[in-house]
Amino acid sequence: MIYTELNKVESLKAFAVVYYSKLGKGNAELEGQFFKKPFGIFETQSEAMEWMNQQINPILNKKKGY
Repeated sequence: MIYTELNKVESLKAFAVVYYSKLGKGNAELEGQFFKKPFGIFETQSEAMEWMNQQINPILNKKKGY
């Protein structure tokens, strides 16, 4: 399964999925069970990007020393 390998990628901090159907949402919910890092499922790309910024900004600020 790909998610078990993705869990090992240190630089990958979060994963966002945008779905376009009920089946796509269901698949993402199932796949999210195998991913140990933050995993978000969204109806729109803008929602996914907003969530991803919330996940990444604290990490970037920590690296910068804020």
